[in-house]
Amino acid sequence: MLTETTRSGTAAFAPRARLLKLIGAELISDEVVALTELVKNAHDADATCVTIQFFGVTGKGGEVLIRDDGHGMDLDTLMSRWMQPAGSTKGRDGRRFTSAGRRVLGEKGVGRFAADKLASRLELVSRPARADSEIRAVFDWDEFEHDDRMLEDVRSRWELRSPDWLDSQGTVLRLSGLRVLWNERLFRRLSTRLSRLISPFGTGAKGFRIVIESDEFPDYAGEVAAGFLEQAPYQVEAAFDGGSSVSIALNGERPNQHAWPGNEPLRCGPVKVRLFAFDLETDAIARIGPRMEVRAWLREWSGVAVYRDGFRVWPYGEPHDDWLRLDQRRVNNPVVRLSNNQVVGFVEISADRNPELRDQTNREGLIHNEPMLDLQRFVLHAMLALEARRQTLRHPGAWRPEAAVADRTLRDSVV
Repeated sequence: MLTETTRSGTAAFAPRARLLKLIGAELISDEVVALTELVKNAHDADATCVTIQFFGVTGKGGEVLIRDDGHGMDLDTLMSRWMQPAGSTKGRDGRRFTSAGRRVLGEKGVGRFAADKLASRLELVSRPARADSEIRAVFDWDEFEHDDRMLEDVRSRWELRSPDWLDSQGTVLRLSGLRVLWNERLFRRLSTRLSRLISPFGTGAKGFRIVIESDEFPDYAGEVAAGFLEQAPYQVEAAFDGGSSVSIALNGERPNQHAWPGNEPLRCGPVKVRLFAFDLETDAIARIGPRMEVRAWLREWSGVAVYRDGFRVWPYGEPHDDWLRLDQRRVNNPVVRLSNNQVVGFVEISADRNPELRDQTNREGLIHNEPMLDLQRFVLHAMLALEARRQTLRHPGAWRPEAAVADRTLRDSVV
């Protein structure tokens, strides 16, 4: 007890229940991001498949179920990890990889807050391998809204019961009391985001499938997948070894090796880049596939995405996220330069080999430091080679493809 004569002592923070609501609102920007975080949790549980089921979500009373066949949780895991925000061991040295060898994605334990972003009520059912029972826990996120309640005062119910929802190992999240009504725009964004969550080139988790089921939007149901990438008329694959060597291969040809031509070394670490470019004229689009489908796909996929260990780092590559300033480059040279809506790109980095390319606290982008600027410089170096090849194919005899690589000043690639 403090008295008027007290002059020193110690004090501990006493968090109010609303703290969880504030953290969730700050870390999770919208419903699509929230569902993506829950899919990442399934990945970290070594699931081979995660299914997102939507039931009546365009009106009141709708529900979303997320099912996976991962390891599942026992009571100790639920209490010691899931129920302890920021207490996850995923980010520690011993848990950088799952037991199946996957790189852990959920290092900040944001999944539980994603559930709050989506709905007011969460029913969690989980069953570990070889268990003869399943655990069920119920969370009412609105209980955390009260200003006069401390965090420790909000109690959530759990029980061990005979298997009911799960025939084998895995986890089911049942979200009810949805905070928004879903529409086609949200489904389209979710489908695109999940289809680009995993690198289409096999560098992410092998054997990890994402399936959407919906009773109201069947056009977006099924396993998420890529679209018209391989039909792109202009392609480049570039790699930087982390030292001074650069490799560039155009349209599947034999790679050209050369030294990094910039005056300053690149500090971003090893990087791989794949860029696919498209012409937007009607006849060019028709050579790829049905015009309306191709244009709709390009609207959703255009942009250069960043992948760490095979999984997306947002918001790079999202619509209108022109982090390489491609549109600005095109204004200065519209005949040669490609705009952001003509390019579908993939930049691949690694948490271990690119330690300076770190997430911002809210997991929405990388910290804007010198290694990040060098990453931009290298991607634009690859873009120069792609643009040069495109001019060669579009205007034979009027463009020398070696011009882009010979541009030692890299004036177009300095951000």
